[in-house]
Amino acid sequence: GEARAAIIITPLGPQGVAEGPNFRYTYTLTLASDSLLLTPGAIVGDNAPGSAAGGSGHRFTLYDIFGLVPASVQVTGILAAVGPGGPNTAVSLMNVGIEAPGTDPLPSDDPMVVNINVAWLGGANPVLGAPPGGNLLLGTITFLSANPVDLVTDRAFTAASQQFVDPTLISNNNQQFTGPG
Repeated sequence: GEARAAIIITPLGPQGVAEGPNFRYTYTLTLASDSLLLTPGAIVGDNAPGSAAGGSGHRFTLYDIFGLVPASVQVTGILAAVGPGGPNTAVSLMNVGIEAPGTDPLPSDDPMVVNINVAWLGGANPVLGAPPGGNLLLGTITFLSANPVDLVTDRAFTAASQQFVDPTLISNNNQQFTGPG
């Protein structure tokens, strides 16, 4: 019975495409079937600005993006929409993310390397749901990095994780992606 936000993050086209002196990374973000995105206050203990998510509802974090060009982070689609209730998401950069414990092969979050946090605020549609048996395309996230794809490990950063309504239960929806080394 608890609402979950299963975000599916998929590389869109080749990653680390040269753009001037930097490299562009683009990912599609999809809400999995039967999932809900909940807004601030919907998650117990997570509605204060000083909380782990900064007063957001559901959110995800892209961890340890080496060489990130801060002003280059952009979201599109439903994530980028702004309506009468305000913006659908807040995008922030932070060095310490929200890490799901006991997951493998999730590496430890390096507090010296910046993370991208995307928090669902809801705008005019506070609760967003994917249809039963189908996914909902939320949009894309794209950013520039001074670093090319890590050709040795090909797994330079990790995407994670949404918190369930119960703040003591953090989802194990963690994945690794091709990213900047």
